[in-house]
Amino acid sequence: MIGLFGYDMNGDSWIRDSDEDSSTDEDEGDTLVTTNASTSASTDEDEPEFLKETWWAPQFPQSLFSWREIARLWKRADLHGELEGPLHLSVMLLAVSMSFVADSRQMRCHCRRQRAQDGASDESSSEDVDMESRPEGDDSDDDDDGEGFPEIELTDTGKPNHHSSEVWSEEDDAGSRCADFNQFAISASFQLLPSKAQRFAHHYARAAWAAAPLSQSIAYTGNVAIHAFLMAVLRPEHGDQVDLDRLHKRSGVSQEVWDDFCDYMAILIGSRSAYSLSKRKYIPKITKHDMSRIAHASPSRRRASACLPAALDAMYDLSQPFIGFPADPARTSGLYFGSISKADTDLIGRFWLSLGRKATGLYQTTLAKDDDGDYEIRVSSIDVLEPESHLFENRTVRVTYGWNRDLLANVVAELQLAAPFADNEHTSKQTALTIEMLRTGKHIPAADNELCLDNGPVQASLGFDWFYGDPAATRSELSYLITIHDTTQSSKFDRLARESGSLFTALPWPRVYDAEKVAIPNFQVALTLAAGRSFPSGIAYEAFDDAGNIIATKQIELVSVTSARSAEPSNFLRKEEDALVRGPLAGDIMTVSLGVHELLGHCSGKQLLERVDGTMNFDPATTLDPRTGKPVTSWYKPGESYQTKFGGLGMTIEECRAELIALYLSTDVATMAALGFEGQRADDIAFGVHVFMMHTAIRSLTIYDPATKTIPQAHAAARFVILSHLVPTGFVTVDIRSPTDVKLVFDRTRMSAARGAVADLLTRIQVARSTGDVGFCDVWRNELMVVDETWHQAVLAVERTSRAGQRVHVQPNTFLRPDGTVEARDYPPTAQGMAQSVVDRFPDHESGEVEVSRALRALRAKDSQST
Repeated sequence: MIGLFGYDMNGDSWIRDSDEDSSTDEDEGDTLVTTNASTSASTDEDEPEFLKETWWAPQFPQSLFSWREIARLWKRADLHGELEGPLHLSVMLLAVSMSFVADSRQMRCHCRRQRAQDGASDESSSEDVDMESRPEGDDSDDDDDGEGFPEIELTDTGKPNHHSSEVWSEEDDAGSRCADFNQFAISASFQLLPSKAQRFAHHYARAAWAAAPLSQSIAYTGNVAIHAFLMAVLRPEHGDQVDLDRLHKRSGVSQEVWDDFCDYMAILIGSRSAYSLSKRKYIPKITKHDMSRIAHASPSRRRASACLPAALDAMYDLSQPFIGFPADPARTSGLYFGSISKADTDLIGRFWLSLGRKATGLYQTTLAKDDDGDYEIRVSSIDVLEPESHLFENRTVRVTYGWNRDLLANVVAELQLAAPFADNEHTSKQTALTIEMLRTGKHIPAADNELCLDNGPVQASLGFDWFYGDPAATRSELSYLITIHDTTQSSKFDRLARESGSLFTALPWPRVYDAEKVAIPNFQVALTLAAGRSFPSGIAYEAFDDAGNIIATKQIELVSVTSARSAEPSNFLRKEEDALVRGPLAGDIMTVSLGVHELLGHCSGKQLLERVDGTMNFDPATTLDPRTGKPVTSWYKPGESYQTKFGGLGMTIEECRAELIALYLSTDVATMAALGFEGQRADDIAFGVHVFMMHTAIRSLTIYDPATKTIPQAHAAARFVILSHLVPTGFVTVDIRSPTDVKLVFDRTRMSAARGAVADLLTRIQVARSTGDVGFCDVWRNELMVVDETWHQAVLAVERTSRAGQRVHVQPNTFLRPDGTVEARDYPPTAQGMAQSVVDRFPDHESGEVEVSRALRALRAKDSQST
């Protein structure tokens, strides 16, 4: 379970190592105090195995312990003769009093959980606060959220009030109480690939996993310490088989604590970050004390103990609970160093364009700012070019190269092994261009073109082209996605792709905003072999010509993700709507939602451009803005792009546009017929598409940030805007029946009114996108993205009692046999399967943990020195 449950009073470990490891641990800088275990070992026959091996000697007042431990301490004191007379009695009384406090806290926590399970309201349990979830000295009555996701109190500046803790989950997994495992099963399909394709997939997947440490470091620098620690805890001492049951037994922690640890481990390893895609931090529910016990019980306990202090700091740090611009003390980012705000990134954007360089040149960079207000643009590349120094707007801006070069070299080494096994010319060119981008630090658009044109059995994308982690949407994490094409499943979209040109004309905006050339979409259904921090249901790739027309597109449905289903009914839907979206039509609803979103949504429309030679791809005198009825007054100038003009909000607006197109065309007879749906079945599916989207929209309020008045995840924010826009039509109503009962009520007879509202908003967004009208961003913030606080509080109250699990994907691995063939291995959807998969994925102790962690720590030390 994710959420702060408690921690040691001063946050220090109190584990005392056994005598046999004392010298080694001390040499490695371990802070654990050693003692002679042979003279202090308990003779209790029923002691946990771990307690027989080590002496847990609590150091007052660092820990709270049980009556049994008190008796054991008394016995040991007698045996040693160390505590006599009044001192002996004083220690005993102190132990008894502390144990009483611990027992009372545990009882209050148990009562509170029982009431939550029984469906009790917040009011009935508001006084039963879990005191262990608060820092020492905090006696406030602020209740946590009852689900392991305590709310954070924010001041007017957005800085967290540290009397409470804050943890959030992703928008589709808000309120999770445990890990909900999903298996990426690929071995059967992998064995059907030609041997050449298997080798290509294997080496590309190994390149992806070589990129993983850098990807997680860019997301959040503390990820390095956390993952090194978790790997050390899980690593078997001998052989390669992880044994979680034995680790649990050796640790001596309760089953509840162990389950919470496994959930945290699985979610952190699965997402590869301590922050969710909604830019909020996961905090372990278990205490630092229990985390220390598990670490010390590890077969690799020397390594785990050495990693423990830095990991605890990174895991339990509540000072920066959000990902964002670090000028806000409550936010952090691995992309920015120093007190950087949006104004700083805007200045750097202007600087970059002043050099005549495209905005894509910033994709592969991080940004630092020193105390004097000067900047350093750090380019991740293998090549180390001469540094540049410029004066811009009275600031010194340096551009330096060669950052992360050693880690990138590991990635390139695997890509070079993959290159000879490329299936076709496009695959070969795309791989070569990817290597060149990593070497030079320069984005090459031609790589996207080759990716879109590649129809080989293995689809591989790796590079700096994933912007969700950047609040400015300018710099990218190192992302990767390797998939295997499922030709049988892909055929269901063939007709929709062939007829896409005519279907675009059904969209509600004037035809002048359509692309002159319509590229026939390439839609594939694929199985996931390796994915980074993001697990989308689908992904779209686009290639543009110089005139801004889309010349090639590829959309991929990741069936490994879309096939996962929730077994629990929704808290926000009535029985009939819930049965619709989780019943026999669920697969068809997903097909329409995802297929139209990716295939037609992201591939429609064009940008109005002015070229370098002064020519335009439109007539400014005759091109009318349907919002005003007058000629357009804005367009994209040379060097400008949608991303540079709309910034971080651009992705959210674009996702909203694609979602609106999915809704609009789900009620279009020709579009549904192209997917094989007609008559009443088509109508039911169209209604289901609307219900599904409105359901995800209301749940997006679980990650709403009142301080910034934003929903910090693009798809979530987009869907909420659509819900708000449809409520006035009467098609959907947010019915707050009680403080813990919120339902979406639909009036199917109002579908036509909903379609009209969708057409209106879709046209407004399309015209703003086509003309580069950044003023629409203000409309979005002030008119569309307005959250009713009543809704927000009601949704949070419902989610506090939710038992929905957080989706965690257990990914497969590939192994190169001595004879040159490749084995693909799946893992069971369990905590054991997750642990085994990651240990198999990084089998080399040095490259898996120590070397990579050392390199990243050195880079971060260099970062701090230079800023």
